[in-house]
Amino acid sequence: MIPGAPIWAQILLALVGAGSLGGLVVKGIDRWLTFRQSSRKQTDDMALRSNAQWEARVVEVERACTLLRAEMKAERETCERQLSELRHSLANEVMSWEALATGIRFRPESAAEVLEHVEQLRTRRRAEAMEDRRLRLAEARHAERGALREGGQLIASGVHVAEAVERAAAA
Repeated sequence: MIPGAPIWAQILLALVGAGSLGGLVVKGIDRWLTFRQSSRKQTDDMALRSNAQWEARVVEVERACTLLRAEMKAERETCERQLSELRHSLANEVMSWEALATGIRFRPESAAEVLEHVEQLRTRRRAEAMEDRRLRLAEARHAERGALREGGQLIASGVHVAEAVERAAAA
């Protein structure tokens, strides 16, 4: 209370003081709430950004795993094919030696003829195997462009591989 001031002035002064104090409190609470909301929003944004980065990383790792699985499958198929070829080649060699032994056993006087015949068979098989390997190598080199295959059908024999490779390079 102010001594000597009329009562209405004192009441007015008290109301103005209370109003401004209340305004300061309300304004302080408002600023504090705004600060809390902005810090919460900032924390949420950081969490979402971090989550998005992890999701992108997971997608990248999954893509890399898919590519590696495809490469492993192709490598496995290649190894199985090579193993099959080696088994076949070994079976042919065993058969050649058995044919030689059988020929000598039943006709020892013509061992030289039997040996020559078996060597011709082995030479022919080896030449065919080399031709097949060259064709597969050329096919593998140009598989992504479809150079030697059209519609799943082989379009070149071992003799015409060079021509097919040239056609593929020109295309």
